[in-house]
Amino acid sequence: MKTRSFVSILVAIFLVLLLIGGVGAYWLAANHPNRALQAERTSHATQFVSRQSPLVVSLLVNPDRLAASGLAKTPPGQRQQWLGQWRQFRQTLLEQTGLNYRRDIQPWLGNELTFAVTTTDFDRDLSNGRQTGYLIAAAIHRPEQAERSIQAFWQRQATTGADLVFEPYAGVTLIHANDGTTTTPDSEQSLTTAMIGDQFVLFANSPKVLRDAINNLQVPELSLGNSESYQQAIDRLTNPRIGMVYVHFPQLASWLEDTTISDPTIANLSPTFDSLVMDVQLTSQGLLADALLLTAPGQTIEVSRPQLSEPVPALQYIPATSPLVVAGKNLAQLWQQLDTGLAGSLQTQFRKPLQTLAQRWQVQPEEIFALVPGEYALSWLNQDAESLDWVIVTERSDATIASLAHLDDLAQNRGDSVSTFTIADQPVTAWTKLSTISVNSGRSSRSSVKLEAEVEGVHTTVGNYEVIATSLDAMTQAIDPSQPTMLSAGAFQQAIAPLPTPNSGYLYLDKTVVKHLERSTNLRSILKPLRPFLEPVQSVTISGYGGSRDALHSIVFLKL
Repeated sequence: MKTRSFVSILVAIFLVLLLIGGVGAYWLAANHPNRALQAERTSHATQFVSRQSPLVVSLLVNPDRLAASGLAKTPPGQRQQWLGQWRQFRQTLLEQTGLNYRRDIQPWLGNELTFAVTTTDFDRDLSNGRQTGYLIAAAIHRPEQAERSIQAFWQRQATTGADLVFEPYAGVTLIHANDGTTTTPDSEQSLTTAMIGDQFVLFANSPKVLRDAINNLQVPELSLGNSESYQQAIDRLTNPRIGMVYVHFPQLASWLEDTTISDPTIANLSPTFDSLVMDVQLTSQGLLADALLLTAPGQTIEVSRPQLSEPVPALQYIPATSPLVVAGKNLAQLWQQLDTGLAGSLQTQFRKPLQTLAQRWQVQPEEIFALVPGEYALSWLNQDAESLDWVIVTERSDATIASLAHLDDLAQNRGDSVSTFTIADQPVTAWTKLSTISVNSGRSSRSSVKLEAEVEGVHTTVGNYEVIATSLDAMTQAIDPSQPTMLSAGAFQQAIAPLPTPNSGYLYLDKTVVKHLERSTNLRSILKPLRPFLEPVQSVTISGYGGSRDALHSIVFLKL
Protein backbone atom coordinates (compact mmCIF):
# COMPACT_ATOMS: atom_id res chain seq x y z
CA MET A 1 0.00 0.00 0.00
CA LYS A 2 1.29 3.46 -0.91
CA THR A 3 1.08 6.47 1.38
CA ARG A 4 -1.14 8.44 -0.98
CA SER A 5 -3.91 5.86 -0.52
CA PHE A 6 -3.98 5.87 3.28
CA VAL A 7 -6.64 8.57 3.62
CA SER A 8 -8.87 6.91 1.02
CA ILE A 9 -8.37 3.57 2.78
CA LEU A 10 -9.68 4.91 6.07
CA VAL A 11 -12.59 6.73 4.47
CA ALA A 12 -13.39 3.68 2.33
CA ILE A 13 -13.51 1.31 5.29
CA PHE A 14 -15.89 3.56 7.14
CA LEU A 15 -18.15 4.25 4.17
CA VAL A 16 -18.43 0.56 3.32
CA LEU A 17 -19.55 -0.32 6.83
CA LEU A 18 -21.77 2.73 7.14
CA LEU A 19 -23.48 1.97 3.85
CA ILE A 20 -24.27 -1.57 4.99
CA GLY A 21 -25.95 -0.12 8.04
CA GLY A 22 -27.54 2.81 6.25
CA VAL A 23 -29.20 0.75 3.53
CA GLY A 24 -30.36 -1.86 6.02
CA ALA A 25 -31.64 0.79 8.41
CA TYR A 26 -33.60 2.46 5.66
CA TRP A 27 -35.37 -0.73 4.57
CA LEU A 28 -35.97 -1.80 8.15
CA ALA A 29 -37.58 1.52 9.01
CA ALA A 30 -39.62 1.58 5.81
CA ASN A 31 -41.14 -1.81 6.51
CA HIS A 32 -41.25 -1.77 10.32
CA PRO A 33 -41.24 1.90 11.38
CA ASN A 34 -42.32 1.10 14.93
CA ARG A 35 -39.77 -1.62 15.55
CA ALA A 36 -37.29 -0.74 18.31
CA LEU A 37 -33.62 -0.92 17.40
CA GLN A 38 -31.17 -2.15 20.02
CA ALA A 39 -28.60 0.58 19.46
CA GLU A 40 -26.04 1.88 21.90
CA ARG A 41 -27.20 4.98 23.76
CA THR A 42 -23.93 6.84 23.27
CA SER A 43 -20.58 6.45 21.56
CA HIS A 44 -17.96 4.76 23.73
CA ALA A 45 -15.27 5.48 21.14
CA THR A 46 -15.33 9.19 21.97
CA GLN A 47 -12.89 8.32 24.78
CA PHE A 48 -10.21 8.07 22.06
CA VAL A 49 -11.10 11.38 20.40
CA SER A 50 -10.05 14.86 21.44
CA ARG A 51 -12.80 17.35 22.19
CA GLN A 52 -11.04 19.54 19.58
CA SER A 53 -11.67 17.01 16.78
CA PRO A 54 -13.30 18.70 13.78
CA LEU A 55 -15.72 15.85 12.99
CA VAL A 56 -16.90 12.63 14.65
CA VAL A 57 -19.55 10.32 13.14
CA SER A 58 -20.77 7.20 14.95
CA LEU A 59 -22.97 4.29 13.90
CA LEU A 60 -24.30 2.81 17.15
CA VAL A 61 -25.75 -0.47 15.92
CA ASN A 62 -24.17 -3.46 14.18
CA PRO A 63 -24.35 -2.77 10.44
CA ASP A 64 -24.77 -6.44 9.48
CA ARG A 65 -27.91 -6.84 11.54
CA LEU A 66 -29.45 -3.85 9.82
CA ALA A 67 -28.33 -5.02 6.39
CA ALA A 68 -29.78 -8.50 6.94
CA SER A 69 -33.07 -7.04 8.09
CA GLY A 70 -33.09 -4.68 5.14
CA LEU A 71 -32.44 -7.42 2.61
CA ALA A 72 -35.12 -9.62 4.16
CA LYS A 73 -37.66 -6.81 3.75
CA THR A 74 -36.61 -5.96 0.19
CA PRO A 75 -39.18 -7.19 -2.37
CA PRO A 76 -37.95 -10.52 -3.81
CA GLY A 77 -37.75 -9.10 -7.32
CA GLN A 78 -35.30 -6.40 -6.18
CA ARG A 79 -32.96 -8.47 -4.00
CA GLN A 80 -30.54 -9.55 -6.72
CA GLN A 81 -30.25 -5.99 -7.97
CA TRP A 82 -29.64 -4.75 -4.41
CA LEU A 83 -26.96 -7.39 -3.80
CA GLY A 84 -25.28 -6.71 -7.13
CA GLN A 85 -25.10 -2.96 -6.50
CA TRP A 86 -23.78 -3.52 -3.00
CA ARG A 87 -21.07 -5.97 -4.09
CA GLN A 88 -19.90 -3.63 -6.84
CA PHE A 89 -19.79 -0.70 -4.41
CA ARG A 90 -17.90 -2.69 -1.78
CA GLN A 91 -15.37 -3.97 -4.31
CA THR A 92 -14.76 -0.47 -5.69
CA LEU A 93 -14.03 1.03 -2.27
CA LEU A 94 -12.02 -1.79 -0.72
CA GLU A 95 -10.03 -2.95 -3.72
CA GLN A 96 -6.90 -0.98 -2.69
CA THR A 97 -7.08 -1.46 1.07
CA GLY A 98 -6.00 -5.08 1.35
CA LEU A 99 -9.01 -5.65 3.60
CA ASN A 100 -11.87 -8.02 2.92
CA TYR A 101 -15.00 -7.18 4.88
CA ARG A 102 -16.36 -10.72 5.24
CA ARG A 103 -12.98 -12.15 6.17
CA ASP A 104 -11.28 -9.38 8.17
CA ILE A 105 -14.05 -7.37 9.87
CA GLN A 106 -17.45 -9.02 9.85
CA PRO A 107 -16.58 -11.97 12.17
CA TRP A 108 -15.75 -9.77 15.15
CA LEU A 109 -17.52 -6.42 14.66
CA GLY A 110 -19.71 -5.25 17.54
CA ASN A 111 -22.33 -2.53 17.96
CA GLU A 112 -20.34 0.62 17.27
CA LEU A 113 -18.37 2.05 14.40
CA THR A 114 -16.94 5.57 14.82
CA PHE A 115 -15.07 7.67 12.27
CA ALA A 116 -13.22 10.81 13.37
CA VAL A 117 -11.16 13.53 11.81
CA THR A 118 -8.89 13.80 14.83
CA THR A 119 -6.78 16.82 13.90
CA THR A 120 -6.16 19.13 10.97
CA ASP A 121 -2.36 18.57 11.10
CA PHE A 122 -1.10 15.75 13.31
CA ASP A 123 2.61 16.57 13.03
CA ARG A 124 2.13 20.37 13.30
CA ASP A 125 4.74 20.95 10.61
CA LEU A 126 3.59 23.34 7.88
CA SER A 127 6.69 22.65 5.80
CA ASN A 128 5.32 19.25 4.69
CA GLY A 129 1.75 20.39 4.12
CA ARG A 130 -1.34 19.68 6.14
CA GLN A 131 -1.35 16.13 7.54
CA THR A 132 -4.96 15.48 8.54
CA GLY A 133 -5.47 12.75 11.13
CA TYR A 134 -8.14 10.08 10.55
CA LEU A 135 -9.29 7.46 13.05
CA ILE A 136 -11.77 4.58 12.92
CA ALA A 137 -12.81 2.81 16.13
CA ALA A 138 -14.65 -0.48 15.60
CA ALA A 139 -16.25 -2.14 18.63
CA ILE A 140 -15.29 -5.78 19.25
CA HIS A 141 -17.88 -8.51 19.68
CA ARG A 142 -15.48 -11.50 19.55
CA PRO A 143 -12.02 -10.51 20.88
CA GLU A 144 -10.18 -13.69 19.87
CA GLN A 145 -11.55 -13.50 16.35
CA ALA A 146 -10.58 -9.81 16.14
CA GLU A 147 -6.99 -10.59 17.15
CA ARG A 148 -6.72 -13.42 14.62
CA SER A 149 -8.17 -11.28 11.83
CA ILE A 150 -5.85 -8.34 12.41
CA GLN A 151 -2.78 -10.60 12.70
CA ALA A 152 -3.74 -12.41 9.49
CA PHE A 153 -4.18 -9.10 7.70
CA TRP A 154 -0.66 -7.96 8.60
CA GLN A 155 0.82 -11.35 7.77
CA ARG A 156 -0.56 -11.00 4.26
CA GLN A 157 1.02 -7.53 4.04
CA ALA A 158 4.38 -9.01 5.09
CA THR A 159 4.22 -11.67 2.38
CA THR A 160 3.90 -8.89 -0.22
CA GLY A 161 7.15 -7.31 1.00
CA ALA A 162 5.93 -4.83 3.60
CA ASP A 163 8.39 -4.06 6.41
CA LEU A 164 6.19 -4.38 9.51
CA VAL A 165 6.77 -2.34 12.65
CA PHE A 166 5.42 -3.54 16.02
CA GLU A 167 5.54 -0.52 18.31
CA PRO A 168 4.74 -0.91 22.03
CA TYR A 169 3.03 2.19 23.39
CA ALA A 170 1.42 2.57 26.83
CA GLY A 171 0.68 -1.15 27.06
CA VAL A 172 -0.74 -1.36 23.52
CA THR A 173 0.96 -2.68 20.37
CA LEU A 174 0.72 -0.47 17.31
CA ILE A 175 1.28 -2.24 13.98
CA HIS A 176 2.11 -0.46 10.75
CA ALA A 177 4.30 -0.82 7.68
CA ASN A 178 7.47 1.22 7.29
CA ASP A 179 7.94 2.26 3.65
CA GLY A 180 11.10 4.26 4.35
CA THR A 181 9.79 7.46 2.73
CA THR A 182 9.34 9.57 5.86
CA THR A 183 11.98 11.44 7.77
CA THR A 184 10.47 11.53 11.25
CA PRO A 185 8.03 9.21 13.05
CA ASP A 186 5.58 12.03 13.71
CA SER A 187 5.23 12.89 10.01
CA GLU A 188 4.77 9.29 8.92
CA GLN A 189 1.59 8.38 7.03
CA SER A 190 0.98 4.67 7.27
CA LEU A 191 -2.10 2.55 7.88
CA THR A 192 -1.82 1.65 11.56
CA THR A 193 -3.88 -0.67 13.76
CA ALA A 194 -4.13 -1.41 17.47
CA MET A 195 -6.35 -3.56 19.68
CA ILE A 196 -7.51 -1.86 22.86
CA GLY A 197 -8.19 -4.79 25.18
CA ASP A 198 -11.34 -6.60 24.19
CA GLN A 199 -13.24 -3.39 23.41
CA PHE A 200 -12.03 -1.78 20.17
CA VAL A 201 -9.88 -2.21 17.11
CA LEU A 202 -8.45 1.15 16.06
CA PHE A 203 -7.44 2.04 12.49
CA ALA A 204 -5.55 5.28 11.72
CA ASN A 205 -3.56 6.83 8.91
CA SER A 206 -0.48 7.35 11.11
CA PRO A 207 1.11 5.90 14.26
CA LYS A 208 1.03 9.45 15.66
CA VAL A 209 -2.76 9.52 15.36
CA LEU A 210 -3.07 6.26 17.33
CA ARG A 211 -0.64 7.45 20.00
CA ASP A 212 -2.77 10.56 20.47
CA ALA A 213 -5.90 8.39 20.68
CA ILE A 214 -4.33 6.29 23.45
CA ASN A 215 -3.28 9.46 25.28
CA ASN A 216 -6.88 10.65 25.20
CA LEU A 217 -7.96 7.35 26.75
CA GLN A 218 -5.38 7.58 29.53
CA VAL A 219 -5.99 11.28 30.27
CA PRO A 220 -9.80 11.48 30.32
CA GLU A 221 -10.00 15.27 30.55
CA LEU A 222 -8.59 15.43 27.00
CA SER A 223 -11.32 13.33 25.41
CA LEU A 224 -14.63 14.29 23.87
CA GLY A 225 -16.35 11.54 25.83
CA ASN A 226 -15.55 13.39 29.07
CA SER A 227 -16.56 16.84 27.85
CA GLU A 228 -19.27 18.20 30.15
CA SER A 229 -21.00 20.20 27.40
CA TYR A 230 -21.00 17.16 25.10
CA GLN A 231 -22.50 14.90 27.76
CA GLN A 232 -25.13 17.51 28.64
CA ALA A 233 -26.08 17.78 24.97
CA ILE A 234 -26.49 14.01 24.73
CA ASP A 235 -28.76 14.06 27.79
CA ARG A 236 -30.94 16.70 26.09
CA LEU A 237 -31.29 14.60 22.93
CA THR A 238 -33.72 11.93 24.07
CA ASN A 239 -34.99 10.32 20.86
CA PRO A 240 -34.13 6.71 19.92
CA ARG A 241 -31.01 6.80 17.77
CA ILE A 242 -28.87 4.67 15.50
CA GLY A 243 -26.03 7.16 15.26
CA MET A 244 -24.50 10.44 16.42
CA VAL A 245 -22.58 13.31 14.84
CA TYR A 246 -20.28 15.83 16.51
CA VAL A 247 -18.80 18.90 14.81
CA HIS A 248 -16.31 21.33 16.40
CA PHE A 249 -16.66 24.56 14.40
CA PRO A 250 -13.29 26.29 15.02
CA GLN A 251 -11.35 23.17 14.04
CA LEU A 252 -13.70 22.40 11.15
CA ALA A 253 -13.07 25.93 9.87
CA SER A 254 -9.33 25.29 10.12
CA TRP A 255 -9.71 21.99 8.24
CA LEU A 256 -11.65 23.69 5.45
CA GLU A 257 -9.32 26.67 5.32
CA ASP A 258 -8.41 27.83 1.85
CA THR A 259 -5.27 29.93 2.13
CA THR A 260 -6.04 31.64 -1.18
CA ILE A 261 -9.29 33.06 0.21
CA SER A 262 -9.35 35.38 3.18
CA ASP A 263 -11.83 37.79 4.70
CA PRO A 264 -10.12 40.34 6.97
CA THR A 265 -13.43 41.31 8.56
CA ILE A 266 -13.69 37.94 10.33
CA ALA A 267 -10.07 37.31 11.25
CA ASN A 268 -10.31 38.45 14.87
CA LEU A 269 -13.94 37.65 15.64
CA SER A 270 -14.88 35.20 18.40
CA PRO A 271 -17.60 32.87 17.09
CA THR A 272 -20.79 32.46 19.11
CA PHE A 273 -21.14 28.75 18.40
CA ASP A 274 -18.56 26.18 19.42
CA SER A 275 -19.98 22.83 18.34
CA LEU A 276 -22.88 20.81 16.98
CA VAL A 277 -24.23 17.57 18.46
CA MET A 278 -26.81 15.48 16.56
CA ASP A 279 -28.50 12.18 17.12
CA VAL A 280 -29.77 10.25 14.10
CA GLN A 281 -32.99 8.25 14.07
CA LEU A 282 -34.99 6.38 11.45
CA THR A 283 -38.20 7.20 9.67
CA SER A 284 -39.94 5.38 6.86
CA GLN A 285 -38.66 8.04 4.41
CA GLY A 286 -35.08 8.56 5.54
CA LEU A 287 -32.92 9.80 8.42
CA LEU A 288 -34.04 12.37 10.98
CA ALA A 289 -31.46 14.15 13.14
CA ASP A 290 -32.19 16.10 16.31
CA ALA A 291 -29.49 18.80 16.57
CA LEU A 292 -28.17 21.20 19.18
CA LEU A 293 -25.95 24.10 18.12
CA LEU A 294 -23.94 24.78 21.30
CA THR A 295 -22.53 28.18 22.20
CA ALA A 296 -18.88 28.74 23.03
CA PRO A 297 -17.93 29.17 26.71
CA GLY A 298 -19.12 32.55 27.97
CA GLN A 299 -21.40 33.15 24.95
CA THR A 300 -25.18 33.37 25.12
CA ILE A 301 -27.90 33.88 22.52
CA GLU A 302 -31.44 35.20 22.39
CA VAL A 303 -33.89 32.68 20.98
CA SER A 304 -37.37 33.49 19.70
CA ARG A 305 -40.20 31.00 19.96
CA PRO A 306 -41.11 29.07 16.80
CA GLN A 307 -44.36 30.47 15.40
CA LEU A 308 -45.03 28.78 12.06
CA SER A 309 -47.55 25.95 11.97
CA GLU A 310 -47.40 25.61 8.18
CA PRO A 311 -45.10 26.70 5.32
CA VAL A 312 -45.20 30.45 4.67
CA PRO A 313 -47.51 31.42 1.77
CA ALA A 314 -44.61 33.29 0.14
CA LEU A 315 -43.50 29.89 -1.18
CA GLN A 316 -46.31 30.09 -3.75
CA TYR A 317 -43.99 32.34 -5.78
CA ILE A 318 -40.86 30.17 -5.49
CA PRO A 319 -40.39 27.95 -8.58
CA ALA A 320 -40.66 24.21 -7.91
CA THR A 321 -37.32 23.60 -9.64
CA SER A 322 -35.37 25.62 -7.04
CA PRO A 323 -32.53 23.48 -5.64
CA LEU A 324 -32.05 25.75 -2.59
CA VAL A 325 -34.85 27.48 -0.67
CA VAL A 326 -34.96 29.43 2.60
CA ALA A 327 -38.34 30.45 4.00
CA GLY A 328 -39.63 31.82 7.30
CA LYS A 329 -39.81 35.13 9.18
CA ASN A 330 -37.15 37.69 10.12
CA LEU A 331 -34.28 36.79 7.81
CA ALA A 332 -32.02 39.46 9.34
CA GLN A 333 -32.16 37.81 12.77
CA LEU A 334 -31.35 34.37 11.33
CA TRP A 335 -28.46 35.81 9.32
CA GLN A 336 -27.06 37.68 12.32
CA GLN A 337 -27.16 34.57 14.54
CA LEU A 338 -25.34 32.36 12.05
CA ASP A 339 -22.97 34.98 10.63
CA THR A 340 -21.60 35.91 14.04
CA GLY A 341 -21.85 32.33 15.23
CA LEU A 342 -19.53 30.56 12.78
CA ALA A 343 -15.76 30.55 12.69
CA GLY A 344 -13.15 31.42 10.08
CA SER A 345 -13.64 29.85 6.66
CA LEU A 346 -17.10 28.58 7.65
CA GLN A 347 -18.19 32.20 8.00
CA THR A 348 -16.55 33.06 4.67
CA GLN A 349 -18.49 30.28 2.92
CA PHE A 350 -21.72 31.29 4.67
CA ARG A 351 -21.36 34.89 3.50
CA LYS A 352 -20.52 34.14 -0.12
CA PRO A 353 -24.03 33.80 -1.64
CA LEU A 354 -25.45 37.00 -0.17
CA GLN A 355 -22.24 38.92 -0.86
CA THR A 356 -22.41 37.80 -4.49
CA LEU A 357 -25.96 39.17 -4.76
CA ALA A 358 -25.03 42.40 -2.97
CA GLN A 359 -22.09 42.94 -5.32
CA ARG A 360 -24.31 42.28 -8.32
CA TRP A 361 -26.67 45.05 -7.21
CA GLN A 362 -23.84 47.19 -5.78
CA VAL A 363 -25.57 47.43 -2.39
CA GLN A 364 -24.79 46.42 1.18
CA PRO A 365 -26.23 43.16 2.64
CA GLU A 366 -28.18 45.30 5.13
CA GLU A 367 -30.05 46.89 2.22
CA ILE A 368 -31.18 43.44 1.08
CA PHE A 369 -32.33 42.55 4.61
CA ALA A 370 -34.41 45.73 4.65
CA LEU A 371 -36.50 44.16 1.88
CA VAL A 372 -37.60 41.27 4.10
CA PRO A 373 -38.61 42.54 7.56
CA GLY A 374 -41.38 39.94 7.93
CA GLU A 375 -42.40 36.77 6.14
CA TYR A 376 -40.05 35.78 3.31
CA ALA A 377 -38.97 33.07 0.89
CA LEU A 378 -35.87 33.11 -1.28
CA SER A 379 -34.26 30.63 -3.65
CA TRP A 380 -31.55 29.85 -6.18
CA LEU A 381 -32.76 28.78 -9.59
CA ASN A 382 -29.72 27.09 -11.12
CA GLN A 383 -26.32 25.68 -10.26
CA ASP A 384 -24.11 27.84 -12.48
CA ALA A 385 -21.71 29.29 -9.92
CA GLU A 386 -21.02 32.30 -12.14
CA SER A 387 -24.64 33.30 -12.80
CA LEU A 388 -26.87 32.14 -9.99
CA ASP A 389 -30.41 33.41 -10.39
CA TRP A 390 -32.23 34.55 -7.27
CA VAL A 391 -35.89 34.98 -6.42
CA ILE A 392 -36.80 36.88 -3.24
CA VAL A 393 -40.41 36.99 -2.06
CA THR A 394 -41.34 39.24 0.84
CA GLU A 395 -44.56 40.20 2.55
CA ARG A 396 -45.66 43.66 1.39
CA SER A 397 -45.24 46.41 3.96
CA ASP A 398 -44.37 50.11 4.17
CA ALA A 399 -40.77 49.15 4.97
CA THR A 400 -40.56 46.89 1.91
CA ILE A 401 -42.05 49.51 -0.39
CA ALA A 402 -39.55 52.09 0.89
CA SER A 403 -36.65 49.64 0.45
CA LEU A 404 -37.60 48.90 -3.16
CA ALA A 405 -37.85 52.63 -3.92
CA HIS A 406 -34.36 53.02 -2.43
CA LEU A 407 -33.01 50.22 -4.65
CA ASP A 408 -34.62 51.89 -7.68
CA ASP A 409 -32.79 55.12 -6.80
CA LEU A 410 -29.50 53.27 -6.37
CA ALA A 411 -29.94 51.62 -9.76
CA GLN A 412 -30.46 55.01 -11.42
CA ASN A 413 -27.47 56.47 -9.58
CA ARG A 414 -25.16 53.77 -10.95
CA GLY A 415 -26.41 54.46 -14.48
CA ASP A 416 -29.02 51.72 -14.92
CA SER A 417 -32.26 52.35 -16.70
CA VAL A 418 -35.34 51.83 -14.50
CA SER A 419 -38.28 50.94 -16.74
CA THR A 420 -41.67 49.23 -16.54
CA PHE A 421 -43.09 46.54 -18.84
CA THR A 422 -45.25 43.39 -18.62
CA ILE A 423 -44.45 39.73 -17.86
CA ALA A 424 -47.27 37.15 -17.74
CA ASP A 425 -49.82 40.01 -17.76
CA GLN A 426 -48.10 41.46 -14.70
CA PRO A 427 -46.45 44.94 -14.68
CA VAL A 428 -42.82 44.72 -13.54
CA THR A 429 -40.01 47.20 -12.92
CA ALA A 430 -36.56 46.31 -14.26
CA TRP A 431 -33.05 47.66 -13.66
CA THR A 432 -31.31 47.49 -17.02
CA LYS A 433 -27.70 48.26 -17.92
CA LEU A 434 -27.08 49.32 -21.52
CA SER A 435 -23.77 48.59 -23.19
CA THR A 436 -22.35 48.66 -26.71
CA ILE A 437 -20.59 45.82 -28.50
CA SER A 438 -18.81 45.74 -31.85
CA VAL A 439 -20.29 43.41 -34.48
CA ASN A 440 -18.36 42.31 -37.58
CA SER A 441 -20.69 41.67 -40.50
CA GLY A 442 -18.18 39.39 -42.19
CA ARG A 443 -18.57 41.15 -45.56
CA SER A 444 -15.91 43.75 -44.90
CA SER A 445 -13.33 44.77 -42.38
CA ARG A 446 -15.68 47.40 -41.04
CA SER A 447 -17.68 46.66 -37.87
CA SER A 448 -20.90 48.12 -36.59
CA VAL A 449 -21.94 48.98 -33.05
CA LYS A 450 -24.83 47.15 -31.40
CA LEU A 451 -26.68 48.20 -28.27
CA GLU A 452 -27.17 45.42 -25.70
CA ALA A 453 -29.35 45.51 -22.58
CA GLU A 454 -28.50 43.45 -19.50
CA VAL A 455 -31.17 43.05 -16.81
CA GLU A 456 -29.65 43.29 -13.34
CA GLY A 457 -32.84 43.05 -11.32
CA VAL A 458 -36.61 43.06 -11.65
CA HIS A 459 -39.45 43.42 -9.13
CA THR A 460 -43.22 43.46 -9.02
CA THR A 461 -46.19 43.40 -6.65
CA VAL A 462 -48.38 40.28 -6.64
CA GLY A 463 -51.23 40.25 -4.15
CA ASN A 464 -49.80 40.81 -0.68
CA TYR A 465 -46.21 40.13 -1.75
CA GLU A 466 -43.29 41.82 -3.45
CA VAL A 467 -41.33 39.52 -5.78
CA ILE A 468 -37.73 40.45 -6.66
CA ALA A 469 -35.58 38.47 -9.12
CA THR A 470 -32.21 38.77 -10.80
CA SER A 471 -33.41 37.97 -14.34
CA LEU A 472 -36.49 38.07 -16.53
CA ASP A 473 -36.52 34.27 -16.75
CA ALA A 474 -36.48 33.94 -12.96
CA MET A 475 -39.31 36.45 -12.63
CA THR A 476 -41.34 34.60 -15.28
CA GLN A 477 -40.96 31.32 -13.39
CA ALA A 478 -42.00 33.02 -10.16
CA ILE A 479 -45.18 34.84 -11.26
CA ASP A 480 -46.50 32.83 -14.22
CA PRO A 481 -49.53 30.98 -12.80
CA SER A 482 -48.94 28.07 -15.18
CA GLN A 483 -45.53 27.34 -13.59
CA PRO A 484 -45.39 24.84 -10.66
CA THR A 485 -44.32 26.35 -7.32
CA MET A 486 -42.48 25.08 -4.28
CA LEU A 487 -45.60 25.32 -2.11
CA SER A 488 -47.36 22.70 -4.25
CA ALA A 489 -44.30 20.61 -5.17
CA GLY A 490 -44.55 17.00 -4.05
CA ALA A 491 -40.81 16.70 -3.38
CA PHE A 492 -40.86 19.68 -1.02
CA GLN A 493 -43.97 18.46 0.78
CA GLN A 494 -42.33 15.08 1.34
CA ALA A 495 -39.17 16.79 2.56
CA ILE A 496 -40.99 18.74 5.27
CA ALA A 497 -43.56 16.10 6.23
CA PRO A 498 -41.50 14.48 9.05
CA LEU A 499 -40.65 17.84 10.66
CA PRO A 500 -42.80 18.84 13.63
CA THR A 501 -44.61 22.15 14.01
CA PRO A 502 -44.58 24.90 15.10
CA ASN A 503 -41.14 25.77 13.75
CA SER A 504 -39.17 28.78 12.50
CA GLY A 505 -39.25 27.93 8.80
CA TYR A 506 -37.18 25.78 6.47
CA LEU A 507 -33.84 25.54 4.70
CA TYR A 508 -34.28 23.09 1.81
CA LEU A 509 -31.51 21.74 -0.45
CA ASP A 510 -31.89 19.11 -3.13
CA LYS A 511 -29.08 16.78 -4.19
CA THR A 512 -27.84 19.01 -7.01
CA VAL A 513 -26.56 21.54 -4.46
CA VAL A 514 -23.79 19.09 -3.54
CA LYS A 515 -22.43 19.38 -7.09
CA HIS A 516 -22.31 23.14 -6.68
CA LEU A 517 -20.51 22.82 -3.34
CA GLU A 518 -17.97 20.43 -4.87
CA ARG A 519 -16.84 23.27 -7.11
CA SER A 520 -15.62 25.09 -4.00
CA THR A 521 -11.88 24.46 -3.60
CA ASN A 522 -11.94 23.86 0.13
CA LEU A 523 -15.00 21.57 0.12
CA ARG A 524 -14.17 19.33 -2.85
CA SER A 525 -11.68 17.14 -0.98
CA ILE A 526 -14.27 16.38 1.71
CA LEU A 527 -17.38 15.91 -0.40
CA LYS A 528 -15.78 13.78 -3.12
CA PRO A 529 -15.04 10.72 -0.92
CA LEU A 530 -18.50 11.07 0.62
CA ARG A 531 -20.21 10.98 -2.78
CA PRO A 532 -21.17 7.27 -2.64
CA PHE A 533 -22.82 7.78 0.74
CA LEU A 534 -24.53 11.01 -0.38
CA GLU A 535 -25.85 9.45 -3.58
CA PRO A 536 -29.06 8.03 -2.01
CA VAL A 537 -29.87 11.41 -0.40
CA GLN A 538 -32.53 13.18 -2.45
CA SER A 539 -32.85 16.29 -0.30
CA VAL A 540 -31.89 17.84 3.04
CA THR A 541 -34.31 19.98 5.06
CA ILE A 542 -33.42 21.91 8.22
CA SER A 543 -35.88 23.62 10.54
CA GLY A 544 -35.43 25.61 13.75
CA TYR A 545 -37.27 25.01 17.02
CA GLY A 546 -36.05 27.74 19.34
CA GLY A 547 -33.68 26.57 22.05
CA SER A 548 -32.13 28.12 25.13
CA ARG A 549 -29.48 30.72 25.96
CA ASP A 550 -26.71 28.18 25.37
CA ALA A 551 -28.03 26.24 22.36
CA LEU A 552 -30.12 26.53 19.21
CA HIS A 553 -32.38 23.54 18.57
CA SER A 554 -32.88 22.28 15.01
CA ILE A 555 -34.04 19.16 13.22
CA VAL A 556 -32.44 17.88 10.02
CA PHE A 557 -34.19 15.47 7.66
CA LEU A 558 -32.36 13.54 4.93
CA LYS A 559 -34.86 12.11 2.46
CA LEU A 560 -33.55 8.92 0.84
